[in-house]
Amino acid sequence: MQFQIPQFIEIEDKIAGPFSLRQLLYVVGGGAVAFVAFSFLPFLAGAIVAIVSVGGTLALALIKVNGQPLTKVAFAAAGFFWKPRLYLWKRETKERTFEVSGSEGMQQAAQMPEEHTVDRRNTLKKFTAQMPSINKLSGDLATTKNPIPQREKNIPAVITERVSIFRKKTGDKEAAKRVDFR
Repeated sequence: MQFQIPQFIEIEDKIAGPFSLRQLLYVVGGGAVAFVAFSFLPFLAGAIVAIVSVGGTLALALIKVNGQPLTKVAFAAAGFFWKPRLYLWKRETKERTFEVSGSEGMQQAAQMPEEHTVDRRNTLKKFTAQMPSINKLSGDLATTKNPIPQREKNIPAVITERVSIFRKKTGDKEAAKRVDFR
């Protein structure tokens, strides 16, 4: 048994000529506003109101933006401008408390001379100054052909003429085709 599946369900039915019911109501409403404006206002004021109303209703009836009717886009724009938009990000912090057992910790801190702490700081500064920076290390990992000792394993020499094997910053191996633009 075969069933007919409805096609083009997003297209509105045409009621009067090229207009659907929605479009026809917009055009008739704009024409009614223009008629009332010409009837009760002086000619110049009536003409201005008529041009604006007919132009606006024709735009609402006929213009589509990205396949959506202009009325839907206008309501979405009005909702966007009138709804409050306040985005807050509150960082959650966890408090940590450290307890020193008894009064021993306080006595040790009081007995430690000031010079000893300064020496510790200086040795720490010297130690960190000798360490390579993270940016230099990642640059070396990305650009050097030879592996950095104690950091990465040797890449197997299975490099052919058409495919190169390289290691990403994450450590994953990748194979890429070589392209020669000569």
